[in-house]
Amino acid sequence: MALAYGGFDELSHQLRFMLFEIGLGLSQSSVERYINQAHRNSMQRLQQAAWDEHLITRPIASHHVHDFIDQLQQRLKVDSKNLFSRWDRLQDELNESIANEAMALAWRERWQADLARQANSHARFWDWLVDTHSPAELLLFLEQWGSTGHPTHPNFRAKMGLSRREVLQYSPEFQAQVSLHWCALQRDHAFASPDYNELMSTAFTGEYQRWREVLQFQHLNPDEFLPIPIHPWQWRNHLQKALCDLIEQKQALLLPHHQVVRPSMSFRTMIPADLCASHLKLSTAIHTTSATRTVSPSSVHNGPRLTCWLRTVLRETRHYNDRLFLAGDLAGIHLSDAACPAVGQKQMAAIIRDNPLQSLRPGQFLVPLAALFTASPLSGKPLLFDIINASQRDPLWYFSHYCQIVIEAQLQLMLQQGIALEAHQQNTLLVFEDNLPKALVIRDLGGICFSQHAAWEQTMRPLLHPDSTIGSEHLADLGNTFIHGNLASNIEYWITAMSLYYPLSARDLWHCVYQCLNTTFQTLQPVLDASVWSELRHQMLAGPWQRKCLLSMRLGSHGKMDERTPRTNPLSAFHE
Repeated sequence: MALAYGGFDELSHQLRFMLFEIGLGLSQSSVERYINQAHRNSMQRLQQAAWDEHLITRPIASHHVHDFIDQLQQRLKVDSKNLFSRWDRLQDELNESIANEAMALAWRERWQADLARQANSHARFWDWLVDTHSPAELLLFLEQWGSTGHPTHPNFRAKMGLSRREVLQYSPEFQAQVSLHWCALQRDHAFASPDYNELMSTAFTGEYQRWREVLQFQHLNPDEFLPIPIHPWQWRNHLQKALCDLIEQKQALLLPHHQVVRPSMSFRTMIPADLCASHLKLSTAIHTTSATRTVSPSSVHNGPRLTCWLRTVLRETRHYNDRLFLAGDLAGIHLSDAACPAVGQKQMAAIIRDNPLQSLRPGQFLVPLAALFTASPLSGKPLLFDIINASQRDPLWYFSHYCQIVIEAQLQLMLQQGIALEAHQQNTLLVFEDNLPKALVIRDLGGICFSQHAAWEQTMRPLLHPDSTIGSEHLADLGNTFIHGNLASNIEYWITAMSLYYPLSARDLWHCVYQCLNTTFQTLQPVLDASVWSELRHQMLAGPWQRKCLLSMRLGSHGKMDERTPRTNPLSAFHE
């Protein structure tokens, strides 16, 4: 639905009706307030992205996202820089992002009010959370409560392919619960990890046994089939028609509404009703932020291999003094039948993933990084400050300690093994004990950087799928992945928040980061290739950092997934 320059009347009526259907009765003026707030947020993100990516040299005066886009397009034409062609697509995504964010704001306001009433006997929201939730319950709660969207992407709430009702039905920010289908796919039409079937049977014992019983009732041998969990949206919109021949021949059978799950921060990574069971990463051809969220054959092949290799490295290093853990990919499956070229192997695929709770010891809790920056319903400040204040530690000491947890293990892993994990806010979980950060748990290996530089050619490493996109011969790609995940998407957000709420300057906080990085580099220098050490140290401590061009990537027709532009390195001020 297009949003006209003049206002949002039609959208307001539509959202008010849909919110009423889910039990949220709001006045027209309230709905308009949420829409206007979402629109302002979108405008600010657009303006900031255009500035950061050097698409504009002065702000664009505008009061509507469509007018902003029109003006930006005209400026780029005048400046002879118009390399973009997907303006209409961007506009559609912004329309959906604004509508979805307005619904999320309405839902969150009521949710926060309910939480404030429940927690009002506690001084801090964090205290109430740990007093009333088990570690498993707390993780599920924070996965959904902390789902506030990508921190900088201009179209951060867009889920292209979902209707707005389906956004309400399937998204974690609305506390969604989903009934997954299970498909029985004849083994000849599937590629699966060697232990996939065994893992499915042990991870989901009840569902697996019922799956076998349904096949036996239809006079089919379950040993000739493999189970694939499928998102109901994916089945309805992509697989039902594409697999019609296999369905008619009883080579693919659907068991509808077979398993109850809840979406995590990643709406297609599912947490089963048994909160201690393995998680499931599903294929959904829905476009969010910069990608369509299917599961590629290379991910199915690489994930378990990389997990096995990384587990060996972490075990041999004692998890870098128990500071770095992995919620790895255990096994995967995808359609491999050439008779179904339209659907593609990545459209019907799934991965079984470690439950990150397995990394915990008694007395520890797990918090997704993004949830730390979510506002407490009691104080209105980020949850992070509840935890720091509960620790009764000096904030500067606390931050320095956190930097050591984030930086030392991952930097050592990168420099010695040539691998940088994709440690962004959704993939990074923090282990807390006695209100102190103790370790990181990293999940999802799909966006890591695996260096193919000659410095690691003698290192025992897993063989990757030939279509893999995670390998690179350039050291700069390795450094960029580390910087983007750990410094720009993690520590920089801590610095922004702490300098706002504590009497600490951003410069002093960045100096802590510099000291931690520099000390780790100096400690590792004797055991590293000199050129690798020198180049990566200069990239992190002295040279300009590279910022992902999220807006440009959405506009471009060249298909680049990792376009970057230089930005000031805040650590260079301390480098000699």
